[in-house]
Amino acid sequence: MIKVTALPDQMNFEVAAGETLLEAALRSGVPFAHACGGRAKCSTCRVWVLDGVEGCPNRNRDESLMAERLRLADEVRLACQLRPEGELRVRRLVLDETDLVITSQLLSSPETRSGESKQVAVFFSDVADFTKLSEQLSPYDVMYLLNRYFAQVGDIIERNGGFIDNFIGDGLMAIFGIDDQRDAPLRAVNAAIQTVATVDRLKPFFASMYGINFDIRIGLHYGEAVIGTLGFAIMETDT
Repeated sequence: MIKVTALPDQMNFEVAAGETLLEAALRSGVPFAHACGGRAKCSTCRVWVLDGVEGCPNRNRDESLMAERLRLADEVRLACQLRPEGELRVRRLVLDETDLVITSQLLSSPETRSGESKQVAVFFSDVADFTKLSEQLSPYDVMYLLNRYFAQVGDIIERNGGFIDNFIGDGLMAIFGIDDQRDAPLRAVNAAIQTVATVDRLKPFFASMYGINFDIRIGLHYGEAVIGTLGFAIMETDT
């Protein structure tokens, strides 16, 4: 077993052969920030090696990529990737009460707190020329118009297996593939086509009621995203 001392609170623990510094610390009950869950996707578990740098093997590929991206000094290592071969004295990122709270939350719900990488399709729509439109109408009419539009689009999103992530003023963001549907891109495209058709049916109504040309814009993207929980206390949300 390899002995490690972690500052700033002088916590001592031991690392087994082949074990990472982060794995050993968490096993020993030493609070350690690790926002990505220990996958070298972030730098929150970084430590400054104060003594024993000669007992640290060279960075692996994942750690090297992060070190190059952030221009980390040779003595700064990612605890999730470092497998020490000799005794170490390090200073870790967890320094204050806020970090300790976040770390305890990571331990209690690691998948949602640290985030989970998924292949998803993102659907985003907003109202064209919304600023001009909102200046023409009263605030109550704007609320009515948006809620009527969102009610239609929200139903379309849900029927196609999407998750409404957020409403941002006149914008709506939805995600397809959170439940690992392989056809997430197709579901998002179908939702977009159906939304355009629905708006075409709404246009005459809004034109006759308000004398406006109501139209929307839609953007779609498919790729890797980190899905997790953000917020504070009762105002937390999955995103």
